[in-house]
Amino acid sequence: MGGLHCLLVCLSISPIAKWLKLAWLMQCRRLIGLYSFFYACCHLISFIWFELGLNFDLFLAELFKRQYIWLGMLAFSILLLLALTSPNSIKKHLRSHWQILHNWIYPASILIWIHFYWSRKADITEPFIYLIILLFLLFLRVKKIKISSFI
Repeated sequence: MGGLHCLLVCLSISPIAKWLKLAWLMQCRRLIGLYSFFYACCHLISFIWFELGLNFDLFLAELFKRQYIWLGMLAFSILLLLALTSPNSIKKHLRSHWQILHNWIYPASILIWIHFYWSRKADITEPFIYLIILLFLLFLRVKKIKISSFI
């Protein structure tokens, strides 16, 4: 859930910076995105360590048994690619492809929400509050998000 919080904060920076005309706020976006990836790493490590007792065979069994873990791993893979390509040197090397790659944060955010929702056992109020916030933030970017940029 902390990773989802960081991701929602990261996605809210651009609209807030534009609305309040705070250009300096945009400089924080990359760092908060990396915090989101760091939290996802901690989440994965704690799941494997504390829930599964570092039993990687059990991890593979859980991966095949539970769909929400597949979605979490897919979202984690996207966040990993985004984190690896976040340095300016790689941004310069990838040029226009960098933005196409980093637009994958939008489908990743949906996957992370589904992962969170499916992993809930009882109360679903909290996930739907996050869904409303996420959909609002994605709606603010509807012009930027193009299906063709993900293919």
